[in-house]
Amino acid sequence: KWQRSIYQAAKWIQNKREFKKDSSSFGLLPAGFSAEHFGPNDCYYWDDFWGVAGLEASAFLAEQFDDHKNAAKFLSNARDLMNCIEKSLKMTTGQTKGNAMPASPHRRMDAGAIGSLVAGYPLQLFSAQDPRLFNTAEFLFRECFVQGGFYQEISHSGINVYLTLHVAQVFLRAGDPRFFDVMSSMAS
Repeated sequence: KWQRSIYQAAKWIQNKREFKKDSSSFGLLPAGFSAEHFGPNDCYYWDDFWGVAGLEASAFLAEQFDDHKNAAKFLSNARDLMNCIEKSLKMTTGQTKGNAMPASPHRRMDAGAIGSLVAGYPLQLFSAQDPRLFNTAEFLFRECFVQGGFYQEISHSGINVYLTLHVAQVFLRAGDPRFFDVMSSMAS
């Protein structure tokens, strides 16, 4: 029942990718508004990470349909998209002053970087010990927390419980005890 829709979604992700030569967003999904709390129209890593997860899920489901050809194709596309993300992230290290992930290859570190944490939670595309995740969470904790919660300065959301818990999840998975303080603050 779902096979056709799943395949169309996977093909849509692959077909939307842009391959502009010498671009820091080579192979990534095009600029868009993504989630409103990231800011203006841009090429957001959030979209790309979800694209990788969508392609991987499509590959898994194709395997369940015994369609090994499409499963292999979707998995190959997921890996290629992840490779493009990795290359793009390497290009951003100069503008982020370290190993943290901005919201977009075209942005400095700001509150929108909260979206890049999706690679750790909930998608778990990066290991719990990946320094890019931890350094991004550390930046957000140091620069964007107010009264124990993540304060989203870019849009209307203010102290945002849902996004604060993304930081807590990264800390929890990395074994950083600050997860408990962040979680307790949100429970309060």
